[in-house]
Amino acid sequence: MELKVYKYDGTEIGTSAVAEKLAEGPVRGKLLWQAVKRYLAGKRRGRASTLKQGEVQGSKRKPWPQKHTGRARHGYRRSPIWYKGAVVFGPKPRSWAEDMPKKMRKEAMRSAIRDALRRDAIKVVDFGDAFAEGPKTKKMKEILGKFGIDAENQSTLFVLCNDQKNVALSARNLARADVVNFSSLHPYWILKNSNIVFSREAWEKVQEVWGK
Repeated sequence: MELKVYKYDGTEIGTSAVAEKLAEGPVRGKLLWQAVKRYLAGKRRGRASTLKQGEVQGSKRKPWPQKHTGRARHGYRRSPIWYKGAVVFGPKPRSWAEDMPKKMRKEAMRSAIRDALRRDAIKVVDFGDAFAEGPKTKKMKEILGKFGIDAENQSTLFVLCNDQKNVALSARNLARADVVNFSSLHPYWILKNSNIVFSREAWEKVQEVWGK
C-alpha cells in the first residue's frame, strides 16, 4: 500500500510505501477501547478527599446524656450522620492509572493507524518552507482548504516533529485542531479527529517506530 505525499500548495510530489504492519491486519476495536480507557484514566488527578471520623474537627464529648432526654442516642458530633460530620467510605487521593502490556499498546496504535488509512483520513504533507517567515494561522487554513478540509467545522490532528515549531504554532489556534509530537501520538488522538495531517518527517518517524 502506498500513500500520496503532497506539498503544502496541494501538488502531489511522490508516494510513501506504508509498512506492512500498519497497512495489513484487522482493526482491533476492543484493544482500541482498552487503550483509550487507559489514556483517559491516566489523565484523572485522583485528588478527591473526604474526612474520616478521626480527621473531622470537633469535640469528642457526648452531646447529651444517653437517657431521659427524649432525644435519639448520639455518641459524638463527628459521627457521619451529623451535619459536617465524617463521610463513610468516601474517596481519598489515589492514582487511576491502568497498566497495559507494551505489545498491546503497540498493536492498539497500529490498529488506530489502520482505521485512519481505511477511512482515508490521513494526509502526508511536506510543509517545507511554508512558514519560514513565521507562524500564520490564516495560511494554515488555506493549506487545509487545498486538501478539502474545513478548518472551522472538521476536527483535525496535526502530527509533527520537534523542530516544526512554526507549523505547530500556526495550527494550534485553529478552532478544532489538536497538535501533537509524533512521540506523543496515541490512538485516542487519532480516533478523536476526522482528519489526520502528518508532516512528511513525522510520518517517516511513525513508520520507523510502529511499522517494524
